[in-house]
Amino acid sequence: MLVFETFETVSYPGEPAEVVLAWTVVDGDVVAGTNNGRLINRDSDGAWTDAGQVPAGIRLLVVY
Repeated sequence: MLVFETFETVSYPGEPAEVVLAWTVVDGDVVAGTNNGRLINRDSDGAWTDAGQVPAGIRLLVVY
């Protein structure tokens, strides 16, 4: 299990115009959604990368 003790500012696709509104963990990988509908995730080096796009803002991510 991953445990994060602090938050830090990092670069991500779409910044600064887009902000992360939702995030979750899928099979141990962090996935986030932005106000402009961009889905981003972390690559093996820990950098945020584009993972997809939808035509509306992402306000909720649910894993079934």
